[in-house]
Amino acid sequence: VFRQLFKEAYRYYIMGVANLESLDSINYTDFKSTHDQHWQIECYHRALKQVCNIERFQVRKSHAIRTHVYCALKAFCKLEIMKTKQIITNWYQVQRQLFNKIIAEFIKHNSITGMACA
Repeated sequence: VFRQLFKEAYRYYIMGVANLESLDSINYTDFKSTHDQHWQIECYHRALKQVCNIERFQVRKSHAIRTHVYCALKAFCKLEIMKTKQIITNWYQVQRQLFNKIIAEFIKHNSITGMACA
């Protein structure tokens, strides 16, 4: 059992081992490494859902679903490559910049000149 302080409250973690003989050799460094790896997996899943929209598909045929999942995974790989090459600082940056461009274009093409906003 390990304890960490998070947002002024303690969180307790239990780490299991396959071999009970190795239980005594596990220390905080081992726990921290495992916890960090687990957190990276959680971040990956969150990015797949929020940025790559892996869960949002409007198809029902299995081939189309597999194609959508493949494209979402490929998009994540592209984002990770861009992050590794320091083209972007995080996975959400491209989505945010794209959204800002779309809003700016919409306002530019749909604004009525000469009208004052109240």
